[in-house]
Amino acid sequence: MLRNKNIIVFIPAFIWAGIITIMSLLPKKRIPIEVFTISDKLIHASIYGFLTLLFLIAIYLYFYPKNSNKAFANSFIISAILAFVLGVVLEFFQESMEIGRTGDWKDALANLFGIIIVYPTMKIFNGLDLIDKVLVKE
Repeated sequence: MLRNKNIIVFIPAFIWAGIITIMSLLPKKRIPIEVFTISDKLIHASIYGFLTLLFLIAIYLYFYPKNSNKAFANSFIISAILAFVLGVVLEFFQESMEIGRTGDWKDALANLFGIIIVYPTMKIFNGLDLIDKVLVKE
């Protein structure tokens, strides 16, 4: 995939955001019981961490033509804000809609943990080079 202004780089992030939205707004009676056998907070952290990673990669590839730490940091900040806002909005909807679900600030905190952990994880694994070697032909 060449680094360019092709909007297609956002498709995985938007698909994952759509899946999160659908699953978050399903009525409680429609959620399989097996979901609750895993830690709810671990699920929240994982799905929002993955969303942040997908947005980070898309933003980095779309907006920044050169590999740099500033580009990576800016991409992370934007992706973190997008993921966090989605999480808070969905918690609000869960609380306000009559679907048998309740919004929980602890879920939003777990989302935030998953979001924040992406940055140091990518830095440890040299995320810039990883993205460029795997996804960009230069």
